[in-house]
Amino acid sequence: PDAAAVGGGKALLSVEEARELYYSYAGDYDSVRVAAGSEWRLRELGAVERSAELDGHNTLIEIVDGEQVDALITEAKAALQRTPVGTRLTVVTGKDAARRVSEHLGANPLKCEVRYDAGDSLIARGLAAVCVGVRRGASRESRLDYDALRPFMDWRDRGEFVEDKAAKEARSWEPMPLDPDRWRSSDLPSDIRKMMVEGVPVKVLAPTAGGSYSQYPWQDQQAYLAACREADRNLVCGAMEFVPDDAVAEALANNLVHPWVMVSKGDKWRACFGAHEGVNRVAHSAPF
Repeated sequence: PDAAAVGGGKALLSVEEARELYYSYAGDYDSVRVAAGSEWRLRELGAVERSAELDGHNTLIEIVDGEQVDALITEAKAALQRTPVGTRLTVVTGKDAARRVSEHLGANPLKCEVRYDAGDSLIARGLAAVCVGVRRGASRESRLDYDALRPFMDWRDRGEFVEDKAAKEARSWEPMPLDPDRWRSSDLPSDIRKMMVEGVPVKVLAPTAGGSYSQYPWQDQQAYLAACREADRNLVCGAMEFVPDDAVAEALANNLVHPWVMVSKGDKWRACFGAHEGVNRVAHSAPF
């Protein structure tokens, strides 16, 4: 199905590219104009419908024939003028045609990177994606009334509580065991419950062999000491645990062991998981 001729037209985007655009800041499409029969690439992500009108929709459009671009520009310009808020579109077409859309509609380039550090996969094939329009926001009648909500907020979330820094630091070292049974009967959405009970699997495009990747070099001694301290804290509170000596060989043979890095954020240090050399190479989508 990748860029395959379908229903007399042509599906320019592969499944991975269609997903990447859907998950971008311009995505969450509720309408598509693609080759007949190829809507399935986005259907499982939501109720994506084919719409004859652009007004009030966020539409993904594929244009194979560059000559059709002029007609789209005229139509889109009118739709954006009639419904300036709520009308958005992403156009995928040849690079020259995309440049014309940008010039006439003020559209912005939309990068489509499906492999980490591999660049824009559309540009490499002589295509480009551009987007224009404004997302529909909440109406004034449905906007959140913060003053009405305030009495129902936890008193610690109303800005009236300032925790002692020493007490906060001490609390961050307290054990925080995960009890999946507490989430089984929760009224949260099913995917959230599943995440808290079973964890989050990473879908990959190809099988991964077990192994480990070298630890990033610490930028200085302070970062190294911060990493040691953070490792100790994670062990104490239960976020990490030691692999038993008799299970190390099996863990290395069947799992990817990734490095981590400490990043300074003002006067605080943050531990970051580094999947650049491991799972990101075979994941469905580049991280965002």
